[in-house]
Amino acid sequence: RRRKMSLPLLIGGATTSAIHTAVKIAPEASTVAAYVTDASRAVGVLAGLTNPATRDAAAVELRELQESQRVKRAMKRTPRVSLKVAHDNALAVDFVSTPTPTPAVLGQAICRDHALATLVPYIDWSPLFAAFDMAGQYPDIFSHPKKGAAAKSLFADVQEELTAMMADPRCGGRSWHGVFAARSTPATIELFQDDACNLPLATLHTLRQQMPKKVGANMSVSDFVAPKDAGVSDYVGAFVVTAGLGVDERSAEYEAAGDDYTSILVKAIADRFAEALAEYLHEVVRRETWAYEQGPPLTQEARIAGEYVGVRPAPGYAAVPDHAMKREIFSVLGVSDDAAVTLTSSFAIHPAASVSGLYFARPESRYFGVGKLGRDQINTYAKATGEPFKAVARRLSANLAFDVE
Repeated sequence: RRRKMSLPLLIGGATTSAIHTAVKIAPEASTVAAYVTDASRAVGVLAGLTNPATRDAAAVELRELQESQRVKRAMKRTPRVSLKVAHDNALAVDFVSTPTPTPAVLGQAICRDHALATLVPYIDWSPLFAAFDMAGQYPDIFSHPKKGAAAKSLFADVQEELTAMMADPRCGGRSWHGVFAARSTPATIELFQDDACNLPLATLHTLRQQMPKKVGANMSVSDFVAPKDAGVSDYVGAFVVTAGLGVDERSAEYEAAGDDYTSILVKAIADRFAEALAEYLHEVVRRETWAYEQGPPLTQEARIAGEYVGVRPAPGYAAVPDHAMKREIFSVLGVSDDAAVTLTSSFAIHPAASVSGLYFARPESRYFGVGKLGRDQINTYAKATGEPFKAVARRLSANLAFDVE
């Protein structure tokens, strides 16, 4: 708007949505702002919004839809409970009777390189087809009456490029992980290098659900860690993985040769390798570093279904919506010292085919969404992190139950 730009603005990505675009972005834009579910649909949306024969009608239709979305959201907005009420309704966990398993390796940041070939058995291919607008489960999608032929053709191209990437010495994966002693407060998880908690490493600030609940707890990931006054030992793991080594160079070579399709394939395959490395590393942690999982390794189907004890929430997603937590994770694991993987000023990881997060081993741990948060919690959170209120509110805009002036 400041630059008086008139081109349509397309919004996409894993942490965006149509309602967020309609409520938070479109009213501030000087042009139309359209949400696009994935990159494969961008051309069609952009064509409709730039073609002189269709753009005016398309813009009016989009703005009317977004206005109806804003009205519906306003009608559904539920008042939040106070932060104190939410804290008082935290998840109750018996850390004394059922202590968290003691890690086999404690307080060490472990860095490893990984050949891509070792990660292939851990790849979940289904999201790849969704990225190309062919949503469906692998391998069932191959027999789909409408999508099957295109899916087979895409997968053949993917396998050819995957083989080439595995043979490229520039391409590979790297991981960092560790399990650390931990204690919690209602709004933090404190990490220590030693079990006596004498050597502090980091304080992770957490957020808590504030929706009114007649049944169930107002949850935070800090509930999965024993409080300071529980008198028992507890632990939390952290990890960073990347499968983006060499990807930018390889992708750029295809672009320079005019082969944009294969350039996109390289990035899509790298994303699948990154998720596969996260899955593989979690298995290593469960069976070796933390060593609380016994018996035969899970099948790929069981891994995809999450049939293991514990969770690995990632900053920026529903349970831990603030990407800024990556800063502490990178510091604790020493990732900041590796020039191959960096954090941007907005806490995105470069290379893009990377994942970071926390490990929780308790059976009570599960995935959830913190949802919309009240002004009192954002204000408390900003003071605790030492940041300006508006900076935190801007970063967590999708999770606000109030408007920022």
